[in-house]
Amino acid sequence: MAGGDASRTEIVQFSVDRFHILELEEEIYMRILNEETDRKQPLIKFSRCQATVEDFETLCPQKKSFPWLNDDILDTRIAQLCKAHGGTALQVHTFVLWWRSFTNKKHVNDSHISCLKDLDENDMVLIPRIVGGQSPEKGNHFILWVLNGLLNHIRVYDPTGNYKSISEMDLAILCNAFRNTWDLGKWTVEYPEQWRLADSNNCGVLVCTMAEMEVRDKWTSMKIEVIQGEDLWYLRRYHASSMAAYAVQHIDPSLRWDSSLHHTGPPLLQNRVGADAG
Repeated sequence: MAGGDASRTEIVQFSVDRFHILELEEEIYMRILNEETDRKQPLIKFSRCQATVEDFETLCPQKKSFPWLNDDILDTRIAQLCKAHGGTALQVHTFVLWWRSFTNKKHVNDSHISCLKDLDENDMVLIPRIVGGQSPEKGNHFILWVLNGLLNHIRVYDPTGNYKSISEMDLAILCNAFRNTWDLGKWTVEYPEQWRLADSNNCGVLVCTMAEMEVRDKWTSMKIEVIQGEDLWYLRRYHASSMAAYAVQHIDPSLRWDSSLHHTGPPLLQNRVGADAG
């Protein structure tokens, strides 16, 4: 259960110290980028989510740059965070399926909500969304909805501040999709104070960071600050190295990365077959 603490009101100021990069983990990530030749082979999997080396490079390329994250790396990072700290992570395309079903039938098909079958009324659900297009099928901007069953509210995270609420149509879809667990029509929707962006390329990075703040730290309010430059590059390195180290540790459980990475054997990912983290 990952519902959060309703009494916690700390105002959180941004600091990279909240997101510690282990030198060893970053070295693992750089070795993966340098050594792995099959860029399309899944590196890390969480049930329905998986990410390749190509996907990782949209998060943290070898040369410092700030590309737009793709769906797969964002989905996989949020799934990993929920695996580690609790909560249920849905995928970017999940709401698209719900929208198509509801638009055609005014009802979300049971097959499209099978991902919610084990949901508890006190759970937390994270739903990443693509917005900015004419329909949920198209867009150019990531946001995050966090549904908290313990507190009966939906938090909206958008680092640009352009999407602070949920439309009547989208809320109707959510109400229908969660019909077996929650009555979302009685919940509150809020746009909490949160860290912001001054650009359009790093929305996925901030969505991953907000997801971590929700499931790991349960903080309820952040100081409004614009995150940019070196801080954004640091967050990219942090998320990428955390995922890569986890992937390697689950590829070959016999590996022990608490001493040294320097070995003369084959590339790190040679034993990745069957490396599904659940």
